[in-house]
Amino acid sequence: MHHDDPIFIVRRRPVSADNQIPLDEWLAYLSSSSVITAKPPTEWRGINPFTKQPTVFRSPPGSAIFQGQSGPCEIEYHAGSLIVRGTVGHAEETVTQIANALNAEV
Repeated sequence: MHHDDPIFIVRRRPVSADNQIPLDEWLAYLSSSSVITAKPPTEWRGINPFTKQPTVFRSPPGSAIFQGQSGPCEIEYHAGSLIVRGTVGHAEETVTQIANALNAEV
């Protein structure tokens, strides 16, 4: 499995516009967690692949990292869901705790 591929997706069911994990709820959980660390926002310059113009890219809010038993895992908040990426194996316990706390499913 490629490291950039999601190993888990945490979302509320049924998936709909009004049944997402709110960003403020995720950020509150993130700030209270002793296991998960928020990643500071970053900016970088690059070329927009669509317009071919120089662009400033910004990391999305709600990005985080935690240490799984097989290595680091990253979490990205995207459209009301949490996308978890990292080395496959042994992140299940942390991801399940997150899902339970946010009334969501893996």
